[in-house]
Amino acid sequence: MKTTNLTVAQLKALVTLADTGSFTLASERLHVTQPAISHAIRQIEEMLQQPLFERQRDRTTPNAAGLLAVKEARLALIHMERLEYAVKGQAALESGTLRLGCFASAAHWLFPSAVAEFARRYPSVDVHLIEAADDSCALAVMERRIDLGMVNLPCSNLWTLPIFDDNLCIVASSNFGTGGDLKQYENAPFLYPRGALEPLIEAAFVSAGFRPRIAMSVVAHSASLTLSLLKTCGGYTLMPYSAVADQDPALVVAPVTPGIVRRVAFAAPSQETISPAARAFLDILTELRPHIE
Repeated sequence: MKTTNLTVAQLKALVTLADTGSFTLASERLHVTQPAISHAIRQIEEMLQQPLFERQRDRTTPNAAGLLAVKEARLALIHMERLEYAVKGQAALESGTLRLGCFASAAHWLFPSAVAEFARRYPSVDVHLIEAADDSCALAVMERRIDLGMVNLPCSNLWTLPIFDDNLCIVASSNFGTGGDLKQYENAPFLYPRGALEPLIEAAFVSAGFRPRIAMSVVAHSASLTLSLLKTCGGYTLMPYSAVADQDPALVVAPVTPGIVRRVAFAAPSQETISPAARAFLDILTELRPHIE
């Protein structure tokens, strides 16, 4: 079997083209010329003896073989970063990239403070932030498109580090109730936020002993749409406190009683393959958490 020797530059070109979907954007991100990216991809495809990308008019996307190659390339780059960090220590963080996925509600927690502190300590590391829902973050982590992603626990098949607990709250228009006892809302219209919170919402109604009168279901990445509908249409919904901490005072917010808690964690494919930049970010979170929560 012919030996395939890939360079770091080729691996970076492969991964970056998959991330951006554009030879132009990939060249800009890597600070090289577009022909250099094209040449690197062509060399890889010649070495592997098959095409890895589908060239479309407005986007370049990995094919089945390309997805496998990109996954392994990401892992190879992580191991190279870890090797450099093992030898150089903190000096290895003078370059590189940190890719984070977070919930929209993370803005109300210590996440922005941790990102700012990371940028202060490691100004030469590029930070890429992606706002996404729980399932999208988990998938991006599994596919190694991001280094760390926020997920709701439990989360199987990924290494996780719990970072905060979030109380499930009743959010209601003022004419439908004032407390955290769900029973008082039994006859009120319920706006159901579909997605990762559904198991907790279902558990809350099982505990309360009734099924909600669903006025509408909402699928959205953030709380904004649901809360806007709530103010306009009336009724109530259930959301984690972090999503409604700074909302309109016209809305009533109260923790569900008895309490139901969403446990939030950062996830990575495995503890052994966490990049040095991701490890440094988690260390900063651990430092800041007691002072901010």
